[in-house]
Amino acid sequence: MLMNRRNAVVLVTDDNLLPPALHLWSRLRSLNNRNDTDVLLFMPDKAISEMQLLDLTGVIPISSLFMPTIKYSGPSHVTEAACLRIVVPRYLQQNYSKLLYLDIDVVVSDASIFRVFDIELNAPLAATRWHKKSFDPSMVVNGKLQEGAFAFTRYFNSGVLLINADRYVEAEIDVKAFKFLAEEEGKSEVPDQTALNVAVGDGWEELSPAMNFRAELLQTFLSKMFPPVVIHYVGEKKSWHTPSISHPLRSEQIKWLALNGHWHFLVNNIRVKHLLRAIRRRINGKGHSTPTYIQPQNRLIKDYLAVAFVDHWNVQPARL
Repeated sequence: MLMNRRNAVVLVTDDNLLPPALHLWSRLRSLNNRNDTDVLLFMPDKAISEMQLLDLTGVIPISSLFMPTIKYSGPSHVTEAACLRIVVPRYLQQNYSKLLYLDIDVVVSDASIFRVFDIELNAPLAATRWHKKSFDPSMVVNGKLQEGAFAFTRYFNSGVLLINADRYVEAEIDVKAFKFLAEEEGKSEVPDQTALNVAVGDGWEELSPAMNFRAELLQTFLSKMFPPVVIHYVGEKKSWHTPSISHPLRSEQIKWLALNGHWHFLVNNIRVKHLLRAIRRRINGKGHSTPTYIQPQNRLIKDYLAVAFVDHWNVQPARL
């Protein structure tokens, strides 16, 4: 086992999400209060050469990562960046022991995110259960969680992953994940995420919902029980869209993008149809809508609390 290695927060982006990726990278660097941790951003080579960044510390050309060639026949929404995160641990293992991978569509609340590296992790990775697939009855068949044509006892969201690089590489999680992607033939709704779930099986540890908190739940009591550390804008509605789910840190993000020359990105992400719909909702006094599986009148709320919070997080209150 390699000694004297560091920790790293890892971001991977393509050209499409480069502006919010740069903001997230910049924010994480400003929040980093640890001497043993780096913030790394893998981004397209051409973008690096065109960027006028004064400090490129932690920026790595995406060409440094080797991704197996696979004939993938599934949905087109699986991006190269999403697949490249699978190979990052093997690439970084020589210099880093623990990695915190973050999707670009997250908002980081404060510096407490870096406490995650104090967790003793004996599994290849730790993650948060995917709320809807874990607690929506329509997703459970014969006691198993359904994801496309596949079934799981537990299923995690891969947007926030704490990774033990040695265990990950030893278990060949990357090899198994790419084997799945090459063979699944469109049977999964979220292939890159399901590939990791299949590769790890049930051998993963759980992080608190605070570490991967769905933005759509910000207006529920769950945000008071577990003050979000990482807010995840899962689905089509992202923090840089207008309109989007409101949060104070979203305003900071929009301001940063505007002041750092990314007006074109903001303008291109104004969704006129949704904006008009949001205005009509405000006029009609309907405001924010909460997912049906978390609404108070749904009896599932009791199961959500019992399973996700009481059983897991009261037992392990120290874990982020």
